[in-house]
Amino acid sequence: MEEESSGKLSDTKLVGRMALNDNKAGMKGLDKEKINRIIMENTVGSRYYKNEQKRDKQVQERIQKMKERSKCFSSQQRKEALQKADEILASVEKERDLSRTIIHIDMDAFYASVEERDRPELKEKPMAVGGMDMLSTSNYMARRFGVRAAMPGFIAKKLCPELIIVPLNFDKYKKVSQECQSIFADYDCNFMAMSLDEAYLDITEHLEKRVLLSEKKRTFSFNAELLNGSNTNASEHPTKTFGFSAQDVSEELRFRIHQKTLLTASAGIAPNTMLAKIGSDLNKPNGQTYFRPDRDSIMEFIRALSIRKVSGIGKVSEQLLAALDVKTCGDLYERRADLFLLFSNISCNFFFRTALGCSSSRLEGDSERKSISTERTFNTISDPVKLYLKLEELCETLVGDIKKKNVQGKTVVLKIKTVDFESRTRSRSINSGIQTKDEILCIGKDLLKLEIANAKGKLALRLMGIGISKLEAASSAQQVSIRSFFTGRKNNNASTSSIDTVDLLAEVSDASNDATAIFKDTETSCEKEEEISSEKKTANFENCDLVIKCATQSTSKTDSCNITDKETKPDSIDVGDRSAKTRLFEEDMTCPLCQVTFSASEFTLGQFNLHIDSCLSRREIKNILQSESNNNQPLSRKLSPKKSAPSKRRKIASNQFHKIDKFFS
Repeated sequence: MEEESSGKLSDTKLVGRMALNDNKAGMKGLDKEKINRIIMENTVGSRYYKNEQKRDKQVQERIQKMKERSKCFSSQQRKEALQKADEILASVEKERDLSRTIIHIDMDAFYASVEERDRPELKEKPMAVGGMDMLSTSNYMARRFGVRAAMPGFIAKKLCPELIIVPLNFDKYKKVSQECQSIFADYDCNFMAMSLDEAYLDITEHLEKRVLLSEKKRTFSFNAELLNGSNTNASEHPTKTFGFSAQDVSEELRFRIHQKTLLTASAGIAPNTMLAKIGSDLNKPNGQTYFRPDRDSIMEFIRALSIRKVSGIGKVSEQLLAALDVKTCGDLYERRADLFLLFSNISCNFFFRTALGCSSSRLEGDSERKSISTERTFNTISDPVKLYLKLEELCETLVGDIKKKNVQGKTVVLKIKTVDFESRTRSRSINSGIQTKDEILCIGKDLLKLEIANAKGKLALRLMGIGISKLEAASSAQQVSIRSFFTGRKNNNASTSSIDTVDLLAEVSDASNDATAIFKDTETSCEKEEEISSEKKTANFENCDLVIKCATQSTSKTDSCNITDKETKPDSIDVGDRSAKTRLFEEDMTCPLCQVTFSASEFTLGQFNLHIDSCLSRREIKNILQSESNNNQPLSRKLSPKKSAPSKRRKIASNQFHKIDKFFS
């Protein structure tokens, strides 16, 4: 401890997670030892230091266990593992596709470059975007001092006292991103945006059509503003014409981005997404790398490539692999037997694909996407009201992405990171697809309320994310039909048969496994933390009291539709927006299943539909009816195996279910 307090840290303290990661573009040739010493001297005792120390200890324990396991493998086990590893590699090799041409476009220091464009005085000064708690990115001048993304601002200030930190302005970055994406669509209408500053494009079809393009359509004008600010004579160089090759297309793309936004971008051109991603980082800033569709040249490059240059291998994976003397992609192949024995099937498959330079040659279509999400890093927020407002802001962004993709999801995922750098993920699934802000916000606030309750009102966050998974194509007809159905029945509520809702169980899952891989690394996000699974919750809607008011004391009776909590306490915020703008029905409506009436002055259609999801699942009803028809088993035994219902109620319930099934049919 005396050694730490004096700041004279040993070299062993400078390794692992807390050491500077200089793999970012513009950080080559730095004095890592000096920078690491400054980082350590100014973080000892801080939350950042304690968190990194804790996580590094966990990694070291994993490494120790891995080494102990490795010593126990017999020669026969290693021989069998080698054979199986070679079989996997052979199957991967058969999947190698060199027929496609993928471009990965990555904007150079995007947020910082946008700020420099709008404030030219910042161009010659070290500058970063973010806050004292965390930086989102830094310009290339700041990177010379070791300042980089995902670094706390107070540490960056110690590395570079002259550093200027500019607050984030996501509205501005989104606008610029949309300008870039409008250009991407000219080359691939199905381009895959990974974040605001990067995207994959499959230009295979464009190259086939490009040979028919006239010179005029391959010629673009220079931006007058750029010409006026340079020594170039506008009359001598008014336009630029591009050729027909993949390199020409990439240059044309980058040229058009620069002329429209005054920003630069780097690109990687390759037969698959992994190589394209690697290529876009090799010649930053404002450069591009081309990989010929030739296996031998790809293998020659990949063998000597550092594993840290591969997207998907982070600090932890790097340390685990380094313990096995794996530092390059060629080493992945040499140690394939050990990898097979020590890592999961998914990890092995990824490592083997990396060793061969193989990955997907087809961009993931909307129908193949498993999730959509958004997240933000911000200065510490502990006020529950502000946390709910931040969640609402994220929901607005998420819904915009959902509408663009025209999808809906069945699982809402909330991700948070505390000021102690502890990351947690909660998720909740429902039976039908959701896609509106009200629906997502309703569940998201419910999940956030649980976190606030667990922290006893002392939850302080520095990152929050919201997303949906289990995606499917959106069905607007479903919303319309539900509205028409209940509107048409509102005058017949008196004659509607009542069902004892004790037989209707709604299960709400907080399984964070559904959240895995939802949140992808961007310049605005910190490295992924280990996700903490939450226990499953079951909501038993007795007499439907819980659909009216949040259960704030018993998490075992939490309803995903917290609607009318009117208390003024900070952790009892109204879940729904009750303004006239969000009211989607004008008259009171009554649930035909449980007879609970929803006031038009207080509830939205999205909230009403969430309640219906709790009482009604078309798939489950059909299964029950089909099973009852095949087995002649009483309906009540399937709904409530512990309690037999009176025959009269069973008949009423059965008739009601048949009416609903007939409606949906």
